[in-house]
Amino acid sequence: MVIDFREIKKAFNEKIAPKLDHKDLNKVMRNPTAENIAQWILEKLKKEMNVVSIRVWEGSGKWAEAGIG
Repeated sequence: MVIDFREIKKAFNEKIAPKLDHKDLNKVMRNPTAENIAQWILEKLKKEMNVVSIRVWEGSGKWAEAGIG
């Protein structure tokens, strides 16, 4: 285990969820596609912890992933 899941959840709930949950994503970021949302989340979370990729799920078998490197 690299990091306790509670730490990830805490960072997400404090830094990401308040900015995205029940918001007009067009006002949060330009062109809020799944790919851009994943990249946006990655940029915010990497300031808080050592994160290397983020995956955003749109539905069964449909997802986008952003990573470092």
